[in-house]
Amino acid sequence: MPGAVTEAGGERSGGRALGVLCALTSASMSALYVTLARGIMDAGYHPFAIGCLYCAGCSAFMYARAIAAGRGREITRAVTHHGRRIAVICCIGAMIQVLLLVGVALAGPVSQAILMRTDILFTIVIGWVFLRIGIGPWHLLAIAVMLCGAWRTVGLSADALRSAIESRAVAGHLLFLLAALGFATNGFLIKGLLRSVRREIVAALNVGGMSIAFLAGAFITGTQDEIGGLLTDSRHVLALALTIAAQTLLYSAYYKALSSLQVWMVRVFWLTTPMTACLLSYAILRRPPTGHEVQGMALVVTGGAIAVAKLHTAPEE
Repeated sequence: MPGAVTEAGGERSGGRALGVLCALTSASMSALYVTLARGIMDAGYHPFAIGCLYCAGCSAFMYARAIAAGRGREITRAVTHHGRRIAVICCIGAMIQVLLLVGVALAGPVSQAILMRTDILFTIVIGWVFLRIGIGPWHLLAIAVMLCGAWRTVGLSADALRSAIESRAVAGHLLFLLAALGFATNGFLIKGLLRSVRREIVAALNVGGMSIAFLAGAFITGTQDEIGGLLTDSRHVLALALTIAAQTLLYSAYYKALSSLQVWMVRVFWLTTPMTACLLSYAILRRPPTGHEVQGMALVVTGGAIAVAKLHTAPEE
């Protein structure tokens, strides 16, 4: 029997290693697709038109892959037996994406990558309230450091508070913080659903809900004509295709990571997102990070590292 134990341990170790790789991949793709989307926005396209296209492309690929693998009936069963949970996940997922893209249009991809990492802060709070995970002094220190980092990223000061509130960037920063709360909440909900539904199906349904939300948003804002315009704009075909590919790889890797690792551990590797976003923003958009963003990134990543160093004792979600 020792051989069987060793084999099982090796399988778990291999699954965790793949989960780590997927977590890092999803974090990098998150920074890439947001940066590419901001580049298309700078050309004058509305966030809803961009989001509609990349979510539709990602959703079409995921549904095609699931159907080709003979899992069409599983999709129907998942909706039938877990309809309410899936609806909640889809609604939160759509809200996150809308908040993210509108926020990126207002404040930029680097601030987005930094402030979204406050999802670790919300993960601690959610774990404490709903999962009875204790909060100690180190967790409180982590929360304080991350809040300071968020404050520095926004760039507010007592003297500049009035003028800052009037700027568009502050609105974007607030949207990022709301998206981080949704991201932390959805992580726990998706983790629970993955115990009974394949990750490919959950991902396809979630991204499909995002596509519907963006399409509805495009019609509500009167920007639906930009969807066709973007598809025929040869200047941005490559960027749009890369955005769709990055989004598809992001969700495929993220759901694999969630199925292999605890929610908090996935958040560990997403701490690399701010650094990646800084590099991509400079390389693609020619926009170096501001001093406020560098200070905020240092504090948020430090606070996040303190938090996840203590969350390793948390029970499996």
